[in-house]
Amino acid sequence: MPLGYALNSLRIGPLRSYFATRYHVDDIQRLRGSNMAFWRSDVVRVNGFNEDLVQWGHEDAEFALRLYNSGVQKRALKFGGVQYHIYHKPQSTANEQSHYDAIKNVVEYKISRCENGIDKYLTSKP
Repeated sequence: MPLGYALNSLRIGPLRSYFATRYHVDDIQRLRGSNMAFWRSDVVRVNGFNEDLVQWGHEDAEFALRLYNSGVQKRALKFGGVQYHIYHKPQSTANEQSHYDAIKNVVEYKISRCENGIDKYLTSKP
């Protein structure tokens, strides 16, 4: 096991606090849906995940970028949490390029809200 992976297994409160606002906090592209948490109000503000992005691929990065564009600040959980990945069969990547295109638009135009998202399921709109 590489040393970096072994270091990821350590839980050290003071280091977690130190790294929360310092460890890759400006690198939004490193975010993955498997290890994100956020406030409901922030999700509603950006209209949740973009449901135009179907099949596998980077919908979590597109969502994270919209959160970032709306003013949400990233915090790291380095030295503070454990992540488990449950095996699943690989999914189709046929639409991956369209997902990259959506990410490019979010970055280029600083988009913070998608049109096709969570608001259609909410009984009270923001």
